[in-house]
Amino acid sequence: MMWRFDRRQGVFSLLVPALLAAGCDSPEPVTPLLRSVPTPRSAAALDLSIRVLLAADVPSCEITVPGFFDLVDADQRDILYQDASVPQLTVQFGPGAIAFLELQRVFEVDAVEIVPHSAEPITVNFEDQRLNYPGTLTVYRYSDNTGALVNTVDVEDYLVSVVVSEVPSTFHPEALRAQAVVSRTY
Repeated sequence: MMWRFDRRQGVFSLLVPALLAAGCDSPEPVTPLLRSVPTPRSAAALDLSIRVLLAADVPSCEITVPGFFDLVDADQRDILYQDASVPQLTVQFGPGAIAFLELQRVFEVDAVEIVPHSAEPITVNFEDQRLNYPGTLTVYRYSDNTGALVNTVDVEDYLVSVVVSEVPSTFHPEALRAQAVVSRTY
């Protein structure tokens, strides 16, 4: 007769006597250290937006917001100006304040979020081009009378724009998927 060693049976037959010898003879259940991992109630409960720096150290900027929009204190979340609508919005960074020239308003805050009422993208006029950005736009004031522009956008909308701009559509579909994974984890 040939002996066969079954690894599972061998480990079990060695483990039980060792536990009994160590005093583990009671059948009491052991409480696990980690009972469960908390999970969100739904995917909608998660904030899946990201912030993208568009420009820094700018003294002013010109923005076009289609339709109505609100200006919100980005830190306190207070509405500073509601239901604004102007063809173009010039933002100027000054000593201790952010000025919105066409609205004739100056806010002594560090950051103002521009929240459009519609889903149409906000247009930012850079020196040589006009670029559209979905989501909201936050302007941050620096102490040297300059500021920064930050776009807050849903991560999936962002990935669509990043993948098509970084990988040509003629690439293999697996290359596009790989770029989406890389962009998502960057």
